Amino acid sequence: MDILSRLFKLSNLPIITPYNLLDNAKLDNYEYVKYYKKENKFISEMKCLVDKVDTIFYYEFDNNNYLQKIMMYQNEKMQCMFNREKELKELKKEYLELDNIQLSKIG
Repeated sequence: MDILSRLFKLSNLPIITPYNLLDNAKLDNYEYVKYYKKENKFISEMKCLVDKVDTIFYYEFDNNNYLQKIMMYQNEKMQCMFNREKELKELKKEYLELDNIQLSKIG
């Protein structure tokens, strides 16, 4: 997928919604999927086994059900797996760098 497509997707699409995550509760390696509000955010919390290790995922959504962040808690460590704001910032930077390279080839 090219940079413009990725930028469009991150800027304009939910990527995944809380409703998409509900079916995970039916999977054998999932213990639970629950939802709650915290500080004006909607959270989907899921506990499951990943490579035989208890793991909790926290999917954070805005009020429009757009995924903002995915955090993973495993082996007493919290790790960010996805951050929409950070991804957008990095893609914009990458796009501007590519644009500057192409402009320098023209001039």
